[in-house]
Amino acid sequence: MNQKSNIVKNTTVLFSGNLLAQLIMVSTIPIITRLYGPENFGVFAIFQTLCSIFISISCLRYNAAILLPRKDEDSNAVSILCLVIVSALSVILFGVFVIFSNEIGVLLKIETSKYLLLFVPLGVFLGGLFQTLSTRALRAKKNKTLAACRISTATATRLVNFLAWFSGITGVFGLVLGYIAGQASAIFSVSGFIFQIRESIIRQCRLPILKKILLRYVEFPKYFLSSLMEVVTRELPVILIAFFFTPEIVGFYALAWRIIGQPINLLGDAVARSYFQVATEKNRNNQDLSDITFNLIFYASALIAFPLLILAVLADEIVTIVFGQQWYATGLYIKLLVPMFVVNFSFRPVSVVFDIRETQKDRFLMCAILLTAAFVSLSIGGMFRISGLGVGLFAIGTAVIRLIYIKNLLTLIGVKINHLAVRLLHLGFNLIIFLLPVIVLKILFPEQKLFVSLIGIASIPFYFGYMYLTEPVLKKKLSVFFST
Repeated sequence: MNQKSNIVKNTTVLFSGNLLAQLIMVSTIPIITRLYGPENFGVFAIFQTLCSIFISISCLRYNAAILLPRKDEDSNAVSILCLVIVSALSVILFGVFVIFSNEIGVLLKIETSKYLLLFVPLGVFLGGLFQTLSTRALRAKKNKTLAACRISTATATRLVNFLAWFSGITGVFGLVLGYIAGQASAIFSVSGFIFQIRESIIRQCRLPILKKILLRYVEFPKYFLSSLMEVVTRELPVILIAFFFTPEIVGFYALAWRIIGQPINLLGDAVARSYFQVATEKNRNNQDLSDITFNLIFYASALIAFPLLILAVLADEIVTIVFGQQWYATGLYIKLLVPMFVVNFSFRPVSVVFDIRETQKDRFLMCAILLTAAFVSLSIGGMFRISGLGVGLFAIGTAVIRLIYIKNLLTLIGVKINHLAVRLLHLGFNLIIFLLPVIVLKILFPEQKLFVSLIGIASIPFYFGYMYLTEPVLKKKLSVFFST
């Protein structure tokens, strides 16, 4: 099987695991939103945001170097170095939150739930540990194991959410317990592979080896702030909405993120990981990346854009039907975020070129610009006391800046930008044709929310069928996969 077939198969394996995990998480949200209200969701979103921010820097970016060495021994040494850094950071964070929990609780308006801050270091340790072990498993092409990790995480999270509520833990602590249980379950799922190579890993536990690895990939921690800024940019709405508004409004935004952002990010991660795996090998062998990158971007855009646009058009109807009238405001945030997530999913895989070509300075600059734009946009919304204004400016600014930088990356690896632009414009025309009937029905039958929503959802498989019949490359790739 050639490398193009490999990327299709690897992506599909990871995609399938992530898809099933998201089906478990998303299908149970209507129940969860009736057990835990908007304020609980808001406080939990703040907890999860703090964990995500610190997990992103828990390895000082050394985890991105696990895939790069030619020898497995060096990769194992990088993994050990990551575990040492994760452990040290978790201990430091515990001390910080013990000392400053009162001040942080007041700042984020979670005074009554400030005890949850003491669980952040545990979440960071488990997240950093999984980040390291999963990347090592990815190097070994244990894609089925990684897919199983996602499924076990979702299952454990939701199981503990329900058990906590039925046990009388009806507040936000039930959501936090589910998060911790999901992280622990993921680590357990990947631990079997790590146990198989334990002797090779143990042999690398020597200070001279770790020092050599630390210096060899010193460019990664030099610019670890880029990872921090990237995650802070993504999570900043939660922090600033909590600062300017209330946990309840944070809850509305958090639900929108769970419905659209979390699934899209996880599915995009599956594509990015597979691309990183194949592109790293091709780069080592000085092979061209332009062909697989061109096809990956176009077909990622083609497959994700229409479902997201349907969701944007029908957001109000779907939210009120599925989650209840009290969550109506969530529909607004979904509409505002859709353009950003179309761009993020379609172009996210290409961002790994920063790591493949070891151009961390460019990544750092991009992240600094994104963070500045996000802070200004959300602060404008806060000053005018209009959260939707801030989120809308944030989404548009993020999408535009990412497009500019990704264009530069595509040029770097030799992708023909003009050709890609023409293909994407043609795709946009097809999207408009398929969207128009749904928009017209929504205007003509404003009271028939369920009917219009079902028509919109039913149009998605017709769109996919059209793409399959009219795009020979897509048809060929899928045929190769299902024949293997």
